[in-house]
Amino acid sequence: MFAFKGEQVKRWIYILVLVAVVVAFFGNFLTSKSNKFIFGTDYVDIGHFTVKFLHDYFHKFGRYPLWDPHLHGGMPFVEAMHGAIFFPLAVPLRLLLPPHRACGYGYVLYMLIAGLSMFLLLRFYKLKDGAAFLGALTFMLSPVLISFIYAGHDGRMSVIAILPFMVWLLERAMARRRLIDFLWFALGYAFYVLTVHLQMVYFASWLLGALFVFRLVRGIVKKEYSTGVGAKILAMFVFALVLAVGMTAFQIYPPYYYLGHYSVRTEKTEGQSGIEFSNSWRMNLEDLVSAAYPDFVGIDLPERGTYWGRNVFRINSHYLGILAIILALAALFALREPLLKFLAGFSLFAITYALGTQTPLFYIYYYLIPGVKKFRGPEMLFFTVAFSVAVGMAFAVDAVLRSGEEKKPKGKKSSPSPIGKYILWSALAATAGMLILTVVGKPLAAWWLKTAPNYAGVDIQHKLAALGRNFPIFLKSGWLATVLAWIGVGILLWRTKTPKLANYAVVLVVGIVLLVDLWRISKPFVKIDDINRYFGDSDLVETLKSRQSAEGPFRTFALPQTVSYTYLGSFGLDALTLSELHGNQLRWYDEFTGRHQARQNVVLYQSFRDILNVRYLVAPQQMNLPGHTFVGMTSKGYLYRSELGFPRARSFFRWETASHNGALARLKDPLFQTDSLTNYRTTLIVEGEPPFAMPQIPDSLAGGFTEGKILNNEYDRFDVRINMPYDGLLFVSVNWYPEWRATENGEELPIYRADYSFMAVPLRRGEHTVHFEYTARRLRKSLLVSGAMSLLWLVMMVATLILRKDRKNEHSQG
Repeated sequence: MFAFKGEQVKRWIYILVLVAVVVAFFGNFLTSKSNKFIFGTDYVDIGHFTVKFLHDYFHKFGRYPLWDPHLHGGMPFVEAMHGAIFFPLAVPLRLLLPPHRACGYGYVLYMLIAGLSMFLLLRFYKLKDGAAFLGALTFMLSPVLISFIYAGHDGRMSVIAILPFMVWLLERAMARRRLIDFLWFALGYAFYVLTVHLQMVYFASWLLGALFVFRLVRGIVKKEYSTGVGAKILAMFVFALVLAVGMTAFQIYPPYYYLGHYSVRTEKTEGQSGIEFSNSWRMNLEDLVSAAYPDFVGIDLPERGTYWGRNVFRINSHYLGILAIILALAALFALREPLLKFLAGFSLFAITYALGTQTPLFYIYYYLIPGVKKFRGPEMLFFTVAFSVAVGMAFAVDAVLRSGEEKKPKGKKSSPSPIGKYILWSALAATAGMLILTVVGKPLAAWWLKTAPNYAGVDIQHKLAALGRNFPIFLKSGWLATVLAWIGVGILLWRTKTPKLANYAVVLVVGIVLLVDLWRISKPFVKIDDINRYFGDSDLVETLKSRQSAEGPFRTFALPQTVSYTYLGSFGLDALTLSELHGNQLRWYDEFTGRHQARQNVVLYQSFRDILNVRYLVAPQQMNLPGHTFVGMTSKGYLYRSELGFPRARSFFRWETASHNGALARLKDPLFQTDSLTNYRTTLIVEGEPPFAMPQIPDSLAGGFTEGKILNNEYDRFDVRINMPYDGLLFVSVNWYPEWRATENGEELPIYRADYSFMAVPLRRGEHTVHFEYTARRLRKSLLVSGAMSLLWLVMMVATLILRKDRKNEHSQG
């Protein structure tokens, strides 16, 4: 049925080998028991919760959530960003598989995509299959890609993996100059944006945009096409970008608006000087050396703890592979390939950007490039260097494999390929560098640590000790990489001298060298663990779930040394902790809890915990807590019940109006804590004037309230049933946000911000059932834009295909 030619068979063999490498690399995960997962620091901190929340919510309610109630008093689910919730490759895994397994299979998929997409791109550049295979192998095994697994950064990994595919779409569109190909690029770019790591996508867009300009300008200068054709290509490219951004408006605009107006991150960027924020988590010069010489700067994996660089810690690698660098440099100088010169130039830019303020160029980037002021972590751009090196080394191998193929006049000897000379010189230079580091690397590094600016404020003595522990490891690892590189260099030089040496033998040897060198650096970042060590069910969870069923929703204050930050949230329990947890929560909630203070408000004031609907507290040891009763000892700590905490919804019949800043100051007022008549239990602080006057009730009844019952709770929509004996305010201990809407019998009710961070609705005396719903108006409008632009893309694609078919018919008839 299928007839494959010899070259096609070889190509499929290379593809199958790439697949086999991925399967072998993740073999211990793929064959592990159902309770195993691939460990990631951020996955344990927040990733598991976000994946499990989406998975559980979708299966329970049959739709996407709009509000996350479990962390930080509640926050928008889409706008505050909860991972790759719309990415087409991630969503099916997260909805269909157990949450802790889904991310592991995602890593497998991204590594495979990295290899296959690079193979596709290199074949587009007309490289031999063997060269394309080695470039793909280098890229998909790159520690720059794989080491993000240990950090749990699946979003970054997906962006890196898909980059070659995006370059392929762009290159194909530029080469063919047809609208249909730019439409495919638009779809691919929309797909790219949905990976959710918008900063990494933005960085990748710098490369794509620069490549487009390079191809466009070069095409006009070289007279490959006229200025008019160039203008047409530019118009199609811009149109494709507009289409892509429009199709993903629901992913871009709501989070962007939230980030600039409501997120705690607005507080961070305002609090730090702009350049200081953008320069944080940069690549230091010592880190850059590790890109060529493995383990030079160490790593902070649990079994190592040897990172001595000037960042606070490092759990990712920048190693590119010595052999890959040797070959990429040789290709740059030996081959007259404009693409390689472009990639070299962009890599130089990427390196100087990644180094932050260690070069004056970063100040130029900071003030001239749009968006840089909003980002930290400039070293993230370094993945484009890994991409460029993989492409360059593939071109070098291709030149070697083609040496001897050129036709020569009869009777004349073939001249040796220039690529061999440059490979040799590059290898000698790399070896010389390793020799220098061996002899003076340790004292030079120690001097550097003592004299270089300590921008992150690290403990230099601690770093010097790490340097001492790491240096023997570096010598062993660095020389092993150098020896392996010479094996690869040797077979390549042999091939340039001996054209009869089979290409598959060269590919086999170089492939083994790359596999061994990159595997040994990347593999330690993949650690299989038991999910039950971090998120196993417990008697604490069972007790709290049972009590929640009986009492309605409440929050549990988990003190340090009891449970991990998102442990309770992953079981559908609302939590209060002293940690950051999500990192993109509502700004006013953090201000209410005082998370950025030396001692937080929720520690200093019992009133703040009461307002937060804290009914239970988990402590690492027995404590004497006024107003609390001891429930019992659990496997996670001592459980106490607060008799003081507010219910999730309750009535107030007295209130004071205050400005936003004044509300927090009033809540902290000592008199407001202790006054017998006017205190936080009797009086609500409201921002705005309710539509009716306070009722005149006896002082003896001022402290009384009625509790509201939460019904039909779907988190982003719920009802509160309450009996109001007087005109008053219904207080709900859920974060106020402009998108909340309250109605009763179809009539909209005003929602006031109360007690600085929460909601209050004015109600007249009587029985009420108030419906709260998160409207997500900005998200819904963005979805309309995305739908319209997607429809436009579809119409244009269909119309283009029909026109092409008609032209083909006319041509055949003519």
